[in-house]
Amino acid sequence: MAADTEPPSKKVKFSPKVQVQELYKCTANDAFTWHLIDASKLDQELSSGGHMFKCEYYNQPFGENEEITGYKGLAVDVWVDGGSFHTWVDIRYEAKRPKATDIHAALAEWFPAGYSRTRPEFEKAIAAAATSAGEEAAGKLPWGELGRRVADMKLEVEGEPRLELRHVKLAEAPQWAKDLHGRLEPLLIFTVDGASFIDPEDARWELVAAVMDDGSRQLLVGFMTVYNFYAWPTTSRPRVAQVLVLPPYQGVGVGKALVKAAYALAAERGASDLVLGAARALATDGRKSSHPGKAAAPRGAPAPVPRCRSRASVGAGGGARGRLQGRLQGRGLGALASRRHHAGTRSAFEDPSPELQRTREKLEVEMLLSQVAGHAGGDWVVSAIQTAVDAAAAAASAADHPSGGADAAAAGAPAPDAAAGPNPLALPAELGARITSELKIHHHHLGSCWEAAVYAHPALRGRPEAAAALQGLVRRRLQEAHAQTVDDKTAGKKIVEVANKNREDDLDFFMWRPRGGKRGGDQEPEAPATPAGGGGDAADGAAGPSGEGVVNVGRHSITQVSAEEWEEKLQGLLAERLAQLEELRRRLAGEPGADEGGGGGGDSGEGSEEGEEEDEGSE
Repeated sequence: MAADTEPPSKKVKFSPKVQVQELYKCTANDAFTWHLIDASKLDQELSSGGHMFKCEYYNQPFGENEEITGYKGLAVDVWVDGGSFHTWVDIRYEAKRPKATDIHAALAEWFPAGYSRTRPEFEKAIAAAATSAGEEAAGKLPWGELGRRVADMKLEVEGEPRLELRHVKLAEAPQWAKDLHGRLEPLLIFTVDGASFIDPEDARWELVAAVMDDGSRQLLVGFMTVYNFYAWPTTSRPRVAQVLVLPPYQGVGVGKALVKAAYALAAERGASDLVLGAARALATDGRKSSHPGKAAAPRGAPAPVPRCRSRASVGAGGGARGRLQGRLQGRGLGALASRRHHAGTRSAFEDPSPELQRTREKLEVEMLLSQVAGHAGGDWVVSAIQTAVDAAAAAASAADHPSGGADAAAAGAPAPDAAAGPNPLALPAELGARITSELKIHHHHLGSCWEAAVYAHPALRGRPEAAAALQGLVRRRLQEAHAQTVDDKTAGKKIVEVANKNREDDLDFFMWRPRGGKRGGDQEPEAPATPAGGGGDAADGAAGPSGEGVVNVGRHSITQVSAEEWEEKLQGLLAERLAQLEELRRRLAGEPGADEGGGGGGDSGEGSEEGEEEDEGSE
């Protein structure tokens, strides 16, 4: 055999006794199916499947990857009685391996009230719940005895059932109402990223129950919980913490009625304003993420914080990076975490989901345009919009810089420079203060709410100069919400990640600036910036206030981008927001084809509700 010739490869033979085992692995989302049923017709409902829906988040019970291993043909059906909200978890599979995921053990922590594992247990629990309420059958709970009625309306659906909203302090509610709320809370765990339970004995929690009466029985179709925070100097700031509308009753105005009631309660008690940071309604069609936000630390007297009964990891998307970003949010470094976490407690508040943001923004714009009975937006807002539109058109005409109209803006026409000076359409400070004082709209909502009201006002139609000014106003707000130019305070700072000695899967960090290091205008331009989305965690090495570098405050990280990259991203955000404004205008006008419940998420540039708030004493 020649020296340069390779020997023939040997064939590997396996003994016929050796078998390659199939890997049994699936995601929890694929395995789980949820069913909302009428337990009075149990056989029929189990046969038909009831109202089936999918939940989205299983990372808390099953880990970051949401994987279940060791089962072949796994199917987990979660049956929820729509009257008592008792739950039956039915696990079926073709084969199970040793050391397979213990599904019941994983779920137990997230169902504090427990759940049934067999049909007989399920039927027994439903019967016991009806008996404990002093009634003969589920669906006959004494809702009229729960607190006080704060709203009563007719739902525009088949049969025209009535919707009644009942308000009560959760700690003072009868035990059957607390039990119902406790049995519903697990749905939030599986539909909101990082959700946690609340403490029903905390006197600051309030419950608003949405009860539907179809003439034959009353059913709880949704609920809202509100926590009362201290607001400097002597008032309160209620915050919507949980909003849940059950799948069969979505899209008929239940969620809007709950949010409207929250504003009415805030006005009734003379609160400073209302903050929304709630759990999303159950979604049956597709996955959506909750928006991020920054936590605000009050000055002066410490604000009380809610308690909870469960543990939930901090951060956007979980994992070590998410937890690091959750801690960064408390350092004023940007809108990073997907939920708010309060130091010293394990309770957390979700920022508004896209669905809730659309509901809230539509309601607030209606309040401003005086389209909601009981809210006194009045002519003082409408006339202010008319005056601002006239001023914008006059200013553009005087400067002889005509631009495209509202339709052209939505199609991507060039916007005025966001830094070109005062915008005639900007919300006057005095008007903004009056809106917050009288309508209780949080001042961090005002920017997006005002631009939506201006866009929806008929005065803007056919006024191309004013439409271009509005586009510039939106662009400037998006710039402020999503990015900041590196300035004297941030230039030269560095964030260094270090291992956590107590947890292997976690990270700590420290921030530093070299003593005597260059700052602000003394900073020399450095290497090209990290592309947006590149995952850079530090904002160091950017250009100074010359504007050559921009720090993009993203959903999950802080990245440094070039001016060109940022402009491209900003144009995308602008197009998204303009499309949202047009959809909202069509919904307000009742135009056919307007998407009442879908669309591309909430306001792309709203950012945090509390933002950098310090002087007023928030959460």
